[in-house]
Amino acid sequence: MPTDHDHHLFSAADFMPDEKLDVDILHQRAAVLANHEIQNAEKINSVEYVHFRLGDHEDYGISYQYAKEVMNNIDPTRVPKAPEFIAGVINYRGALVTVIDLKKIFHVASLSYEKDPYIIILAAKNMTVGILADNIVGSNEYTPDSLESPLQFENIIKPEYIIGLDRGLTAIINIEPILVDCQIHLKSKLGVKNF
Repeated sequence: MPTDHDHHLFSAADFMPDEKLDVDILHQRAAVLANHEIQNAEKINSVEYVHFRLGDHEDYGISYQYAKEVMNNIDPTRVPKAPEFIAGVINYRGALVTVIDLKKIFHVASLSYEKDPYIIILAAKNMTVGILADNIVGSNEYTPDSLESPLQFENIIKPEYIIGLDRGLTAIINIEPILVDCQIHLKSKLGVKNF
């Protein structure tokens, strides 16, 4: 029968290789595993967005948290006396949905749209609205701490409308304050309470 003297307690140091090559391999494996963990953490914190274009060169993104559907080949019906940022209304699943023209809000140089602009359906602040887009670039993602500060354009755009710039090119839109401001404008000018 074995006694306590027959058992040897091992420590992690007993299993470490003595050869420099073996130690280097272990360090490389540890670095790969650590990098994999960092990438997984970034993936968890990343925000996916629909990447679209206004005009020829202005790229924007809206989080899929708000973007519900992308439609094409639908022309909004103009509404008499509506503010210029309202492109019109469409029938979306049996309900009238207001379509916003972000070019008017962001003062994009190219005011006309492609022949068949896209409409991105958004749901935010208990509202469903559409926004026009010239082109849908695709999907992308960012981590909030990787965004660059947006450029400041005096008297053109409210800073709170843009969360930041992804990779220095794509302006990530903060849609909630835009919708609130549009709603306030409609209420004060037309007496409309909601879109």
